[in-house]
Amino acid sequence: MFNKMMMHYGNKVTAIGGNWYDGDNLAKVNELTKAGMSLDEAILKTWTGTQAAGYGFTNAVITRLIGTPGSYKTIEVLFTK
Repeated sequence: MFNKMMMHYGNKVTAIGGNWYDGDNLAKVNELTKAGMSLDEAILKTWTGTQAAGYGFTNAVITRLIGTPGSYKTIEVLFTK
């Protein structure tokens, strides 16, 4: 579905947003930061982060963060080029 969205909108996409309150992305960030990885690195290792990077959106800007490494409750992130 992500690829279909990107194919449909093409060059009109200027950023990709993620709002993680639960689910796989948040779980992955918590797993990686609990093991010692930085938050910035962990965000890029999520499913959304790797999908965004595949289209050149490799800069992750955290716009909202609640919690601590290994136990984040909310992460809002914007992936840009």
